[in-house]
Amino acid sequence: MAFVARLPKSELRLQEGHYGSRLQLRVNPETQCCDGTYSPVQQNNPDSDQPDLPSLMLPPALDSPAVRGHAVLFGQITKSDPGSKEFVLKGEWRHVQGPLHGGPFEMKVDSEGGASGWWAKEGDEPCPWQWAPSGQDDVLEPLTACVDDEQSAQHRLRSSMSKRIDRSKTFYDEMLDSEGASSVMIARWGVLCGWIFFHQTLASCLMSLLQVSSTASSLVQCAFQGIYTATYISFLVIYGRMRVIPPLDYVIGVVLYTVGYACFLTVYALILVAEDDDVASVASQVLYLLGSLLFLVGSIVLVCATTPAPIPMLFRQPTWMEKFRGQFSMIDQQSSLFWGSVTFLLGSILFALDASWDLLHAESKPELLSVFVSIAGYSFFTVGRVYFLWGSTTTECNAFFCSGAWGFNWRDALLQLQRVNVADERIGKVSPDFSEMFGPASVNSDASSSDIQAEPCLLV
Repeated sequence: MAFVARLPKSELRLQEGHYGSRLQLRVNPETQCCDGTYSPVQQNNPDSDQPDLPSLMLPPALDSPAVRGHAVLFGQITKSDPGSKEFVLKGEWRHVQGPLHGGPFEMKVDSEGGASGWWAKEGDEPCPWQWAPSGQDDVLEPLTACVDDEQSAQHRLRSSMSKRIDRSKTFYDEMLDSEGASSVMIARWGVLCGWIFFHQTLASCLMSLLQVSSTASSLVQCAFQGIYTATYISFLVIYGRMRVIPPLDYVIGVVLYTVGYACFLTVYALILVAEDDDVASVASQVLYLLGSLLFLVGSIVLVCATTPAPIPMLFRQPTWMEKFRGQFSMIDQQSSLFWGSVTFLLGSILFALDASWDLLHAESKPELLSVFVSIAGYSFFTVGRVYFLWGSTTTECNAFFCSGAWGFNWRDALLQLQRVNVADERIGKVSPDFSEMFGPASVNSDASSSDIQAEPCLLV
């Protein structure tokens, strides 16, 4: 079903010039992919030694009609000039039924619906290839629609990731699959911010644990909140410029976090500027509560937005425990953003409790409540930063900005280790005791003890 959903939508009917067959080309401006079918000359003459001659150059005789085969091509679409309607198709062709096997091709489709380029056998020199419109009315309209669809895709909204049913891609891989070359830069910026956020949150947690409270600490916190606010604004700018905008619930969660960080930035700025002013003190308490509530609501929205896709079960209905462990595993990247949102939700609950108690009835507030909330809340946030960093990695950008998925799949490693232990136990149970069967082994005086100990490994 996932493959069917990604099939291209705009169809061009052409005439390819090597075999003289019709070419049906389908393009998708969202995925920037194309595929097509045409009919190679499988055999001009059953007795001919040259069955792959193109029909345009050597038409078949009347008494020996050409036998048509079936060929496919697939590739990606790139625009050669941002100001024109010309596209360059690069990919591969394959003969399903035909005289050849396959190879690469590259074609430039112009605004008139024609195309010129080359095709090549694997390891051979390129051969010229021409595509001509089979009808002007059939070509110009889909080609123009392809460009229009690409422009209108700038404002297209992706459906909520919480409704996913496919676990073959992670959250960010699926969110960036339509961004082309810019997806790598977006992923790297997200991973870089993830590292910055982790170290800032860890530093805030250590300052809370050590009870560091001074003008210097307020200045550091003000700088931290400024970085948070600026980077989250950059996320919103990136989302607005993406070809396919991320899910609305996910964007709303990021917006709430951004406004919350702006509230905390104002709080620390007021502490630095007007620490002894009563009006500024009340304003700081109100902003502290407002920022905590924004984080609380934003975390709830992100928990709903990042719900992992369910696990596929083909032959039976899973139990609730199997479903929970498979869908909401804490050591699976598919659920990393979900658990990051959950930990932020827990921390936000504590901060909202502290802020509301401080504003509504500060006299009844326990003396050590703020200390406990600060340490526990930042501890939850630090764990959440690790999950968010893990969830921000893609197949093109891991945590070290390299290609490949980040992290170690602990679940698969533990299962593999468990299989090894079970296998060792079974071997131990079924392996015979060679000393009982053959008696004590006669040891050669020249053999070392390490050689004797290595023999059981060779038997296993």
